[in-house]
Amino acid sequence: MTADIGVPVARRPSVPVWLWVPLLIAAAPLVGTAMGETPIPLATVWQALANQVLGAGYALDPIDQGIIWAYRLPRALVAGACGAGLAISGLVLQTLLRNALADPYLLGISAGASTGAVTVAVAGIGAGFVPMSAGALLGAVAAFGLVVGLARLSGAARAHAGPRRSCWRASPGRNCSMR
Repeated sequence: MTADIGVPVARRPSVPVWLWVPLLIAAAPLVGTAMGETPIPLATVWQALANQVLGAGYALDPIDQGIIWAYRLPRALVAGACGAGLAISGLVLQTLLRNALADPYLLGISAGASTGAVTVAVAGIGAGFVPMSAGALLGAVAAFGLVVGLARLSGAARAHAGPRRSCWRASPGRNCSMR
């Protein structure tokens, strides 16, 4: 569709976003379950899930059923949960710092995690009682704490925070002063 001057005009999507996004999120684990070294059709994945969850009684190859239920479906669900966790942690980090460009690499969190993991591996801290992931977590938290502490000491945290509203429980019609 073009306007009278020949410039393309954006059209509104015919299907609302709130309808197709949940469908896409629900379909992603099914497609991820069908993908792998052994090709398994999407219909077989659906039938295997119906057999296990609803007791449908479809006649399926037990090897396909085992591959789907024991390997591929857990892999797809864990991948989705990890992606959701990373998205939420990024949202929390950006909200906490009030910076849409904040990421773990920019703030040194990734380097701190690497340092913590290497320290556990090389120094042998805890003689095997401290897992490498715990060392990475402690290193990341220490690096983030160091960055936040340095920002507070320099005064940069307050200078770039922007104005705050002084009446946080204001009613919609009440005018709040900025400080």
